Formats: sequence, C-alpha cells, structure tokens
Amino acid sequence: MDQVLGTTAGNALEIEESMAFLRDDFREPRLDEVVLGLCAEMLVSTGVEPDRERALGRCDTAVTSGRAAERFEAMCAALGGPDDFVANCRKYLPAAPVMEAVLAEGYLAAVDVRAVGNAIIELGGGRRRVGDTLDLSVGLSDVAPVGTRLDTERPLAVVHAASPADAARAAERLRAAFTLSEEPPEVRPVIHRLMTGQG
Repeated sequence: MDQVLGTTAGNALEIEESMAFLRDDFREPRLDEVVLGLCAEMLVSTGVEPDRERALGRCDTAVTSGRAAERFEAMCAALGGPDDFVANCRKYLPAAPVMEAVLAEGYLAAVDVRAVGNAIIELGGGRRRVGDTLDLSVGLSDVAPVGTRLDTERPLAVVHAASPADAARAAERLRAAFTLSEEPPEVRPVIHRLMTGQG
C-alpha cells in the first residue's frame, strides 16, 4: 500500500468506517474500488460469475440493497454480539477523548504508510510486543488521499488520542510521514494489476 485505504486508521475508527460502507452511507472511492474488486475476483475465480463486470455489479448490489449489512449483522448476533451493530456501532465502539486536526499546506504527494502505522502504535492502537493492551479508540479519521490540496480547511487527518500530549506527538509523526508538493502529483490507478492473469 502506498497510502491509507479509506479515510481511517485505527481499530474502532476502521470498524465504524466499515459499517458505514455496509450501510451504503459512505463508500470512499478508493476503498470501494478495492473492496468490490476483491469480492468480484472471488466470484470469478470460484466460477460463481462468468465475468468480472457481472461480478462487480452483483457485489455492488449486495451493498446497495442492504443484503450485505443484514448478513453481517446476523453473523455478529450469532457470535454473541449485538443484533443492531451495523446500524448503531457508535453505541458499542469506544471513542477517544481527544481529537486534533493535523494541518499542512500544499498537495499531498506521497505517504510513508509504515510510519503512519507506527504513529498508531505509539498512540496505543497497536502492539509493540505480545501481551500489550490495545487502546481501541485511538487512531486517525478524515485521512486525506494522495492528490488532496491541503489547507486550513482540509487537514492531513484528525488524530484521536488519549491525551493532548499523545495527539501532539502523533501529529508530528504524521507530518513527517506525509510528503507535500506545490503541484498536484501524477494520478495513479488504485489497482495496479490483477495477479490472476484474467485482466
């Protein structure tokens, strides 16, 4: 990966974005392309659908019709979870007490995704060693995709942290992980190529 996929990074925040996707409330375009592409590839490679375009349409319909959300919610309830998780996930997910926008000026040209992941670990959202307790509430939201024009209205991301000091440290790590330019970068395809040899 050469940038954050979707608009969030961090345990609860990614789950919330996933539930919004299943509800068809918000499907970030790059995330949508990857998710539907992977699902369609599974249908084609297993012979369920004969071609990729039909498979993509079937996957899209599963989301827009609400069937995917219903199936996931049924699975969640069958495993002992709440039966309204997709619709009301915020009721069940932890929220960090501090939110801080990370501001910068220029076009977002590149992202060191490993450094972004390390920033999440430093916030407490990832393990340094086996047995570490995770803070499921911390992470990033509103993460800008490559090519975005950043200014005081459009931040790099919003840090969700346990304390102002943690948020400030994460903001500095993020500024170091994102490369800015004065000109918009070259547009690159979301999916570079398929490994199955079918397209």
